[in-house]
Amino acid sequence: MTQRVQLPLLAAALATAVLLPAVRAAAADATAITISHSQKTVDFLPLWIASDAGYFKEHGINPTVNYLPAQEGMPALLSGQVQIAGNGASDAASAEAQGAKLKVVLTLTPIYTFQFWARADHASGAEEAKLCVEYAQAELEYANDWFTKGDVDQAQSAISSVMEYVRKGTDAAKSSGKRLKQTEIELRKLQKRMKDIAESLNLDDRPPVLKSVDEIEQLRAGLLAAMFGAQAEPRGKS
Repeated sequence: MTQRVQLPLLAAALATAVLLPAVRAAAADATAITISHSQKTVDFLPLWIASDAGYFKEHGINPTVNYLPAQEGMPALLSGQVQIAGNGASDAASAEAQGAKLKVVLTLTPIYTFQFWARADHASGAEEAKLCVEYAQAELEYANDWFTKGDVDQAQSAISSVMEYVRKGTDAAKSSGKRLKQTEIELRKLQKRMKDIAESLNLDDRPPVLKSVDEIEQLRAGLLAAMFGAQAEPRGKS
């Protein structure tokens, strides 16, 4: 279980990994380094601001900031093409597991899926329903990342985790009689997102994901039945 808990935690932390030995600046001259970032999102805004505003140069560093997708950033770091890589920490963990010597020095997105996981398992009623669905939403995005990277087995494992928490969240809402409407609405959105992901996959990879889409349909029907009776059907039925 420990390994499964750690994976979402590592995957959630957008960390900067620095190849050892670190680049050491000479006393008198600015040190030229290349820094990569894996996403064009506000998560990396501090990096862009620091570069454009000249903060690096004030400290003797002349940076070149490049965009490299996650699947390219870690190999570039390990080969020395870049000296600092802003990557998903799952990439860093995978490299470490294969013997790479890395140092994680900071995270730009302090949101850890593990917090959802632990809190959801110790919550009850409406709070459990809320946290389980939040975890499922976050894990679905990690599944999409794994599919994008071509690691179908890891992605399908993440989909299984999504469904585990979708079921728990649904059961918590139904057994408590609380947060039924909100849970159904959130599952509708998650179902649509999962279907969109499935339609982006190779045909051979779609069936397990589409099966999960269908199961969410059934779970939504159960929530609607709890609110309005057995004849209720999900809106936006796929």
